[in-house]
This record gives sequence, structure tokens and C-alpha cells, in this order.
Amino acid sequence: MSAMEKYGLPKSERIWKARFKSWGMFKNLRENDVRRVARELNARPGRDSEVFLNGKKISMERVQRSLAKRGESGPEAKAASITVQTPPATCVASPGSMGITAKTTACAFFPGGEVKGPFDVQSFRADGRGLSIQELLVLKAKGAKQISDRQLDEAILSLRTALTGLQHVHKSTHSSVVDTAWCLVDAYTLDQKVQSGDDIINWISSAYSQDLSLWHPQTLTHYLRVVEKLQARGRGDDAKSLGFRLFAAIRDDMPSTKVIQVRQCSDHDSQFDSVAGDAEFQRIFDERSDIGEIDQQLRLASIWSVSTLPGMQSVMEQLILRLASLPLDFRDREVDARCIYIRVLVYEKGQEAARSECKRARDSLADLIHANRPPFATLIRLSKELAHVHKQAGDSSGFRTVQKWTANKLENYVLRLFSGPDCSSNASALIDHFVEVGLSYQNQSKQGEAHRWFERAHGLSVKIFGCDDSTSQRLEKAVRERWYCGDGNLPSSRH
Repeated sequence: MSAMEKYGLPKSERIWKARFKSWGMFKNLRENDVRRVARELNARPGRDSEVFLNGKKISMERVQRSLAKRGESGPEAKAASITVQTPPATCVASPGSMGITAKTTACAFFPGGEVKGPFDVQSFRADGRGLSIQELLVLKAKGAKQISDRQLDEAILSLRTALTGLQHVHKSTHSSVVDTAWCLVDAYTLDQKVQSGDDIINWISSAYSQDLSLWHPQTLTHYLRVVEKLQARGRGDDAKSLGFRLFAAIRDDMPSTKVIQVRQCSDHDSQFDSVAGDAEFQRIFDERSDIGEIDQQLRLASIWSVSTLPGMQSVMEQLILRLASLPLDFRDREVDARCIYIRVLVYEKGQEAARSECKRARDSLADLIHANRPPFATLIRLSKELAHVHKQAGDSSGFRTVQKWTANKLENYVLRLFSGPDCSSNASALIDHFVEVGLSYQNQSKQGEAHRWFERAHGLSVKIFGCDDSTSQRLEKAVRERWYCGDGNLPSSRH
């Protein structure tokens, strides 16, 4: 192990044994072998000749043949763009079919990459299959860090390797796969490769439609993320186009495997303006008694409010009136609806008109927190959403007030139920929330604010889990160094 570390090779005997053996180079990993191979490779920058091993010449052609059997690119291969396979855009069912799971699975893709040499750690397996899950997550975190450092070529290679490796162990809709894919989208976008980023988004959309169906809650949540990203990047017409085509899929009663792809739109489509008067659009938001159908109405309303489809203001006003009459156990939907309404008002009436609604939304959330009715995770989600719409409404004071007031109330709730059965999971969720808020400030280079939130997360972790807990120690380091550096997971991932 020390020899491997000395010569710049990762000290993981199990992994390197498996890799060397797969090439037929030798059966046992010995220190002298490692030294000899490392010396030969370091002495030959081209890495295109041969190495000596136990008196025998091992040609790189032999290595490449072994790699070729597993679908690897050779050292001379150029970096290839990701080929995304999506099913024909011919299908989507009505909202009534939500939850029907498609029988087929989404196509996987295997990005090519320039393999610098067989012992180059990152390109050791161009599709990531030689790496453990933990190594793939670390590689994903490395890619995210490279994005922040604007090392975009390196980030793209890291994330492509991590993404395809994770696909071998998880379904394409697994959170680790999806999060890594979104990181790759960010890298492509910053590198001005808009179409490559759109291809990845369309691949994720295809996976959701194929695995879960278009109307599944996770699929609609994904499309909300898509339109939010498009709007954040100044692609309002593209977001509106996607929102309209989602409505058209309902109107035309398309099958549930329909994929709503991202498209780059250059002209305003006159069909957008006719949505508000469409009878089908109004029918979607008719009064419902089933909570599942109400939740679907809210998801669609979220997507269309961010997409800035016309006609949402009157729809949301009617929806809020109905949701305000629900029993307290279901009143979190009212807060959701008010947050959507604030976004609509910002778009249609301006920030000033939206700020008055912010106060009503704060009051509704306060009632829920005092009553402790919705699940704790729902309270955290609503707190984040309400803070976000305050920022959209230009109410920076209200934004900070919501963040701090809800944090105080939620922390008091956790500490009051210190011995309860849900204490550990609730505390972990709240610690994650505090760290996320701190990271958002850290990413904005507001280290003072970030430090305060990391301190808060550390204090809660010590109270609940103790000083020796791994989460507490990691947060203590963040407080001491005034910088949080994760490994691709939030602190509670270990609980």
C-alpha cells in the first residue's frame, strides 16, 4: 500500500488487484510490480509502447485489447459527445393515469472519453464500472468542485465517468444518478454547450417517463426543476414552450410514456396566448375531493406558473379559496398554493403586488408550525419554498425573517421532542436544511452568513448526536475552517 501511495497510485489493494488481473498482467499485486509498472509509465509520457513485468514485455496493445472487450476507448480516442437515446415523442396519458408504471426501461447512455492511459485513475474505466459506489460519489463531488473552480473540461470528464458508473448500479431515476446528471448539465451550460446540456435533460426526462410515467409525482417534480433551470438561464421562451407542450399532452390525451423535450425556441408561439381560454385548461383545475388529484393540480400549477403560461392568476385564486377550507391536516397545500400565487403575481402584476400576499403565506405557515400538523419534512420544504418566493418578490427582509423564524421554530420543535421516536430523523433533516442554507451563502461568497448557519447545524448535531458523532465532527471542522466541504452527500446521509 505504501508503495502505491509513493508512486501516485490510489491505495486500494482490492481495486487495483481486480484491474490488473482483468488485463491479464499478473495474478498477485506485489510492491515490486507496482514500482516497476509505475516507473515504466512515468518514464513514457506517451504511454503508447510497452512495460516490462517480471522479465516479460507487456504491450499496450494487449491492454487496449482487454479494454476493447469491455467497450473501452483507446488512448488515441477523441472525447466523444454523449449520445442520448429517447423514445419517440408519441405518448402521454391524461392526469387520471398518474402512477401507472411503464413496462419498458429508459435507455442508458455511455459517454466516450479520451483515455489518457491505462493507469490514469479517472480514465481507468471510461464508463466508471471499475469504481465502487463511494468512489463514484467522490468523483461526482470532485466534478462539482471543478465546476466551481471553472475547470470545465475536467468537470465534464469526472461527471460523465461518475454518471455512467452509477448507472451500472442504480436505475436511471435514482437520486444519485439524477443529481450527477444535473451537475453535468451545469458543466455543459457553463462551457457554452447548450445542446449537450439539453440532451442530458431530455435523457433524464425519458428515464422518468419510461420508469414512472409522465404523470407520476417525481416526473412532474423533475419538469418543475427543468423550467426553473431554463428561467434561471434566461431561456423564458424555452420554459414557456415546455409548459405549453405539457398542457398539450393533457389536452390531446397522449400516452403516459410521452417525453416533453427541451427545445430552443426562437419565436413566440401564438398558441401560448390561447391557453387561458381553453376549456381543458379550466377543467384541469376543477374542484377535486381526492387529495392525490389536488396534489397533481398543485404540481401542474407550479410548472405552469414558472413557465409563465397565461391565465394562472384566476386559477390560483380559486384554488386557494378551496384549499383554505380543508382540515388542518391538509392545509400545507394552502401554503403551497400561496407560494405559487406569489410567483404568478410577480410575473403578471410585479413585485409590489406580490409582497402583500407574502404576509398571508407567512401567517398560514405559522399556523401549521404552531399546530405541528404536517410531517416535519413538509414543514422544512414549505419553509424553504416560502423563503424563496419572498426573494422572488424582492422582499429581502421578509426572506431573512422567514429563514430565521422558521429555523427557530423548527429547532425548538426538535429539541422539545428530544426523546421521541422521530427525533433522530427530524434532527438529521433539520441539520441538512441548515447546511443547505449555509452552502447557499457560501456559494455566494457570503462567508459570514454561511458560518452562522454551519454553527447552528453543529450546535444542533452536538445536542442530539454528541460531540463524537461523524456529523458533529464534520460540522465542527466547517465551523473551524469557516468552510464546508462535503463528499457529495449532506451530513445526515450516514444516519
